[in-house]
Amino acid sequence: GGKSNSSPWWVLFGGALISLAALALVRDLLDPVVGIAYPFVTCYAAIAIAAWFGGLGPGLFALLLGLLAGNYFFVSPRYALTFHEVNLTGVIGNFAFCATGLVICGALTALHSASFRAESSSVALADAERRVTRVLESITDALYAVDANGCLIHMNGAAKRLLVERGLDPDGLF
Repeated sequence: GGKSNSSPWWVLFGGALISLAALALVRDLLDPVVGIAYPFVTCYAAIAIAAWFGGLGPGLFALLLGLLAGNYFFVSPRYALTFHEVNLTGVIGNFAFCATGLVICGALTALHSASFRAESSSVALADAERRVTRVLESITDALYAVDANGCLIHMNGAAKRLLVERGLDPDGLF
């Protein structure tokens, strides 16, 4: 929760699919260099992109697609999802990919949610400061405010006029 995303679900999941497809193509281009050694190496970026822009659901969708695509295209025997040749190395590799993908999804979703909350808090704080300033400016008596250290942080118009009448520069006090 906390993340506001106004895009329809099909756009978010479609973005995850496109991201995974593009990065699977990149992995295919890297195949002469990496061979079967790193079947999921570009899938992590697709998961991160999907989770950041779409949220947890599209991130998990990219994780599942990455698991299937990595095993189908880049694990021997290629172009087959054969589970009769399951070995410990393959199981550990798939488990490590899923665990890492879950961490990426969770971390980016939490980070994006925290960023949204911080932005919302910042907007609310700015609104509150404007309201307080309007109230302080509406007071007809001279008023000034200091922080906990005794430093001047606000002076309303009446206080500034009073200082000007006495020949002092109110802006020089801040």
